[in-house]
Amino acid sequence: AIQLCAAYGLRPIEFLYLEIREGAVWSRYVKRSGGGVGKPRKLEAFHPEWANEWRLVQRLKKKEALPECKAGAGEAMKNYLNRKEYWKELRKTKAVVPKSFRHGYCKRLHQTYGMNSEDAASLMGHSEQVHVESYKQWKTAKDTESAVEKALRYREFHEKKK
Repeated sequence: AIQLCAAYGLRPIEFLYLEIREGAVWSRYVKRSGGGVGKPRKLEAFHPEWANEWRLVQRLKKKEALPECKAGAGEAMKNYLNRKEYWKELRKTKAVVPKSFRHGYCKRLHQTYGMNSEDAASLMGHSEQVHVESYKQWKTAKDTESAVEKALRYREFHEKKK
């Protein structure tokens, strides 16, 4: 469950709503808040090599058991982590919570992969407005720069195909 949350940027509850569709991992979780309703989405691992190294798709296909969460997935993950020595040590210097795996995903999207807020929001399953309000500290310096870089890479890619 922790590997899934880290690789795919899941909310802790989302690992309970996963399925494989055409070889890809999908979240069936639909979040309802602030007058908006989410929708199921295809998940992408960032870093992609984590999904491969941890064999996440294969393990989901084999229906490897995930934790039962009677008190809620976030609470179950918190209880599990709070019993681990490395988590206790980490909490001495960092304000980590179960949702930190999702926050780390967002930070990677922006700082490692240079992704703009619109695309990051789509991958994380919320609106761009919610994304900017919640994750502005990790936004790339200027999303317009990301858009320009993306546009130039797009043109370069398609010119090579000719």
